[in-house]
Amino acid sequence: MKKVDLGWSEIKGGIILGILNILLLLTWGKPWGITHILTDWGTWWLKVLGFCPERWAYYQEVYPNSFFKTTLFSHENLLVVGTILGGLFAALWHNEFRPKKIKSPGKFLLGIIGGVFMGFGARLALGCNIGNLVGGIASFSLHGWIFGGSLIIGTYLGILFLKKYVL
Repeated sequence: MKKVDLGWSEIKGGIILGILNILLLLTWGKPWGITHILTDWGTWWLKVLGFCPERWAYYQEVYPNSFFKTTLFSHENLLVVGTILGGLFAALWHNEFRPKKIKSPGKFLLGIIGGVFMGFGARLALGCNIGNLVGGIASFSLHGWIFGGSLIIGTYLGILFLKKYVL
């Protein structure tokens, strides 16, 4: 299958996402965010498995009055599902979706551990890079710019660590 080129650079895509985020802020009243609803999804699964997360200190302190008020077709759910499906369709459109065989169980395990750490970090920071960086900058907040600078420094240090100790 031939790769389709829409002529969209990363810069053009970033500008379009920025404009869409500002429009979202103006129409919905808050910027784009993902981790809150993913927490609700995870909590729902914990309840299905028999746990009682509503008794945990995290939920009593962070979400005391809003536990499970999200509906299936809420803005948050639609945005997250749309983000996931949009990424999938973009990868399929450009013939970039290629499931691969796991070659190294160690690297697979490192990926799982890294994902868990990223999830915990996003919740401890009360938002991920989308909410803190994209949403922060789109809502004209100083914290978005501080987060962006910290993200660049952290990424650089992470790459140095990977080059020295992992690769």
